[in-house]
Amino acid sequence: MGVSCVGLEVWDTGNDCKNCKRVELINPDPYSFTIYKKVQIGKHCVCGVTYHNCTNYEGKKILLYKDTDISQFKLVEKLDPHFSEDKNGLYPFARFEPTEEGIEKAILLATLMDKLERDSDE
Repeated sequence: MGVSCVGLEVWDTGNDCKNCKRVELINPDPYSFTIYKKVQIGKHCVCGVTYHNCTNYEGKKILLYKDTDISQFKLVEKLDPHFSEDKNGLYPFARFEPTEEGIEKAILLATLMDKLERDSDE
């Protein structure tokens, strides 16, 4: 298996690959998404998002947003799943495998973060 440094392409480099085909890995379009799950835990929000043009994991992403209220997602037009230090927009604090276990782990981390923050306020 090889990965191009120029573009996002994956191909098999083995000599025994007779029926291989090139697969393009497409970055998620931050303007083409559906939020299928939202869970508020204290000041943090866990979201399940499907990016319609993305091919890996059927476009599904599990994202944890730190210090973000669930209401901020109602009118959002751009939702980039990549990490960023940009303060203008919603960017995840953490990402998880897009499975039921991934959702459970995201909720667990958000719950732990909330507990630690509440304990430090006392």
